[in-house]
Amino acid sequence: MIQAIQTPFPGNVLLDGNNTTIVVQSSNSGTAFYFRAEIYIDNVLFDTQSWSRKDNFIAEKNLRYLYNAYFNTQFQEAFTNGLVEVTDLKKEVKIIVKEYTIADDALAQTLELPIFHILFNTNSVLFDDNQTLTILGLDTNYFQIPSQGTIVIPFFANTSNETISVVTELDTGTVLNTETITATTDKKVYAYTFTLPEIAYANLYVKVTITVGPVTKTFIYKVFRNPTFNIKQIVFKNNFGFYIPAYFSGEFSSENNYKVDTYENFDYSETIFNIEQNAVYKINTNYLNTQELPIVNQINNALEAYFKDASGYNPINTATKKTITAQDREHLFNNELNFTFKKGLPLDNNGFLGAPFVSDFSVTGDENALFDITKAQFEAVYSNTFPIHSINLNAFINNGTLRVVFLNGAIEVVDENEYYLWSEIDKFTFISDPNESGNAYELFQYKISNQYLTSNIANLTINITDLPDANLPPVFSPLYPLITPIYRIDGVSGSITITDVSVSDPEDDALTITWSLPDAPTGLSITNANTINPTITADNTATLGEMQLLKVTANDGNGNETEATHYVWVVDAASSISATEQTPVGTTRIFDINIDHGIPNETIDLVFDFDVYAPQQYVAVFSDDLNAERVVNLQNRRQTFTKTFDAQGEINFEITIEDAGLPPSELDITQTNPSGDLIVDKDNQSIRL
Repeated sequence: MIQAIQTPFPGNVLLDGNNTTIVVQSSNSGTAFYFRAEIYIDNVLFDTQSWSRKDNFIAEKNLRYLYNAYFNTQFQEAFTNGLVEVTDLKKEVKIIVKEYTIADDALAQTLELPIFHILFNTNSVLFDDNQTLTILGLDTNYFQIPSQGTIVIPFFANTSNETISVVTELDTGTVLNTETITATTDKKVYAYTFTLPEIAYANLYVKVTITVGPVTKTFIYKVFRNPTFNIKQIVFKNNFGFYIPAYFSGEFSSENNYKVDTYENFDYSETIFNIEQNAVYKINTNYLNTQELPIVNQINNALEAYFKDASGYNPINTATKKTITAQDREHLFNNELNFTFKKGLPLDNNGFLGAPFVSDFSVTGDENALFDITKAQFEAVYSNTFPIHSINLNAFINNGTLRVVFLNGAIEVVDENEYYLWSEIDKFTFISDPNESGNAYELFQYKISNQYLTSNIANLTINITDLPDANLPPVFSPLYPLITPIYRIDGVSGSITITDVSVSDPEDDALTITWSLPDAPTGLSITNANTINPTITADNTATLGEMQLLKVTANDGNGNETEATHYVWVVDAASSISATEQTPVGTTRIFDINIDHGIPNETIDLVFDFDVYAPQQYVAVFSDDLNAERVVNLQNRRQTFTKTFDAQGEINFEITIEDAGLPPSELDITQTNPSGDLIVDKDNQSIRL
């Protein structure tokens, strides 16, 4: 069996640039087996990897930068207004781990890990997809922007039937733009883009408010007023693959350097073979306040940036970007905090799902006594971030009986092949076999699932205390009431012997059996009332068709008595035939034939006498007792069928008369030759169709 020890939580959204460590374990030794992982991106096979084992059983794989080079992060010079879901930077990941034999590369077993998602990012940062609203790759909420400048804000939303809205307004409260996403329950990436209109001189700033459910984030864009120098735009690619425009109004300058390469001739003169020209451009950013400066650092650290001039967007050399900070005034005291980070140290993704862990425990009960094993006892030895979802138990010794009691009142013996939903369980109960006891009387191996992963296997030990032997009451079988008919022959009398009831005693005590008719119904009597097989007789005064209570008790002579209830009812055994005609179909007539008041399993002959006056007429007889359709195509002749009464003392079949619309025809069905004690009701012996 392959088991996941660590895997992302189903539906989790992780960063591709953070550590994504997956740990799987096999029950097979690594000396003969190896893991192969099939990785699907958006349900398309992306890669197949062999995962080496850190020991004989466990493989550990870090999927950092799994898809980093394949995300679509191309720069598009045009910015389009709107609030849109960004699907190119979020991908679904499905991993199927397969184990193969090294000897012949045969597939041994397979494990499909929970599906999760990854977001594009370059540098490792903290990220929690459980947060309702997360801004992606903007280190400040304060910016400067010109009139007709473009705002781009990327964010991640984790919604639970919540609406997303973005409102852009002036400092006076005038709304410039509103975008809304209807209520959803999902984890998605969005980008809000809006190019400002011409802003009046009196307006100092623009405010953007993003709201997801109860969470709100606000951004302030200070509008340039009478800048001394022309406004410059730089677009940089942030850590999450979004292109963010930034604007600067400081002095723009350049330094040009020339380097001349020459070689010396034989006459010691020099010849120029290359002139290298280098230009360094500078933008003064001293006017930015402390809250606005982080955008400069983001541009400086960006792996991709573009400077816009009259010719369009020109890529900036990533290797030469730097920020220079100069102290321009002195103080008597200058306090500084100096520290450094290790560059490129990746942070771990959070939200990993670990397998549950359960411990052994034991319970003790008395022999012959039903006792509870509560859910709280299992929960006390269960360890996991997520609650119990289901449980499976297997008996190791097969002593006694373990039952599960459901919240709806149902009770059933525990099935070792079943996982029982924790939310449906009230408790478990256990009872020993009669007069048995002992330490470790029964051992159950159990495992618990948190819906996503299954725990280790632990032991539940049942100890049974030996008590002075208790005398148990007799037990009847069946446990449910029987309903037995008494067939009264020719309306005079009839009887039935009860043979389907049995009784036993756990201690094999001698039993006293007593049958009775508690309601003393007229015309019913019992013989052999002190045996397990009494005979019930009905005479001509007994009431037909009414259920009569029949009770039996068994006493073991040691103070224990068990009672069971059954029923009898009286039926006259004089068979009667009747017919019900269905709606005709064209010239076809169809009849349902019923013969009742018979005796189960007795037989009777049915004589079909068909007088026809047209040669094409015939009768088709359909019955459960006939293997196939029987056709009577007779002219002034008879045919006899033998039929058997069912368990209710009835015979039912269908008669179809074809071409019945032609000149007259008659079909007589007559009962004859009843078997056993069965008689025929002379008033309803035959019918004519």
